[in-house]
Amino acid sequence: MIGEKLFCGLDIGSQRIKASLTKFKRPASFEVMAVVDIPTRGLKNDFVTDLGELSDSIQSCCRELMKKTGVRFKDVRLGISGHAVYTRCSRAVIPLSDRGSKVIARNHIEKVKRDACLLGIKMEEEILHHFPLRYTIDDHHTVVNPLGLHGHKLETQLLLIISKEDVLNNVVKAVNQAGFEAAMVYYSSYAAAQATLDRKQKKEGCIFLDVGASITSLSIFKEGQLHQLEIIPSGGNEITLRIAESLGLPFDLAEEIKKSYAVALAEDAIKREEILVKKESAYVPIRRELICQAVEPKIRDLVQRVQETLMNSPIFKEISSEIIMVGGGAFLPGLIELIEHTMKVRVRMGKLSTASSNLNNPAIYSAAVGLTMASPAAPGSDMLSADDQQKGLKVISHRFRELYHEYF
Repeated sequence: MIGEKLFCGLDIGSQRIKASLTKFKRPASFEVMAVVDIPTRGLKNDFVTDLGELSDSIQSCCRELMKKTGVRFKDVRLGISGHAVYTRCSRAVIPLSDRGSKVIARNHIEKVKRDACLLGIKMEEEILHHFPLRYTIDDHHTVVNPLGLHGHKLETQLLLIISKEDVLNNVVKAVNQAGFEAAMVYYSSYAAAQATLDRKQKKEGCIFLDVGASITSLSIFKEGQLHQLEIIPSGGNEITLRIAESLGLPFDLAEEIKKSYAVALAEDAIKREEILVKKESAYVPIRRELICQAVEPKIRDLVQRVQETLMNSPIFKEISSEIIMVGGGAFLPGLIELIEHTMKVRVRMGKLSTASSNLNNPAIYSAAVGLTMASPAAPGSDMLSADDQQKGLKVISHRFRELYHEYF
């Protein structure tokens, strides 16, 4: 299509694989053409357990998207999340001049960030993203942007989003085996934030809460960028498992019951309402109140973890905005109200920031759409292409050897 570019975002979750095809027009408008999602197979606890099954799931999802849009594609923008991803802070300092002060140039900033990346990871890890939390000049001048300032030495502290190299390679291999190429790999929750939050929200400060199947990702944005990311090891699967154990049901049936009948607080349930559940060869009546009583402790535990994480955050008090929620778990009735009541902060469901689309539940597909926005040719993107990443890896590998000799 002349004057238009198409990108596919592939979000691989522990429960569902979601794909989105987005059409970009110039200067900066885009349209979500279609989204699809199917159950994830070959993945357990966010780690590949069956390469063939995962590959087949990816292929089925992408083919369904092609069928829906009539567009064939080869490259996908891959998103991963869950227990396979974690965070770490790292710092590095570089000298600028032995005598007098020196004007800080862009190459100095890139060098100190590169050193912090190398010092912050182990040999078996891969950095998905890095974000500068602060720069310090001459040990005491903290600045947002050191470019053009004078100093003797420059220090930075980075927030790193990391994945195990073998986990990453296995997921990419499944994509390749399905007949596609992973043009880049992105943290799904950060991609969702890119599609949901606007510049004003990120500038003034806001909290982004992504309630997934296996984990809940809590991101705090301030001054236009990510300042804190906490991964809470609790999600929708724990609630489903609680229903399954309490009522003696298989997991898949418990998941459907959770979506249809569970609420965040048992007191909100219609006490006398009963539902019929098939157990073996007969239908058994179950009071809806029992379902809600079963899940309430898990929901309160999740909300308490969110509250503790925010209360322990060094920048939470600086955030005067709101909590934006996405992810399948965010649709549990009453959860938004419970978090709002507990945190005393306005909470609302996330929406795609500028996309012209008619998605029924945009908060569910925000990561898949955000991945398309994160592509190199998409408007406003700061991502690297796969070729650029390979070149960068060679530079980093060479620099790692230099840094090893320098420090050790």
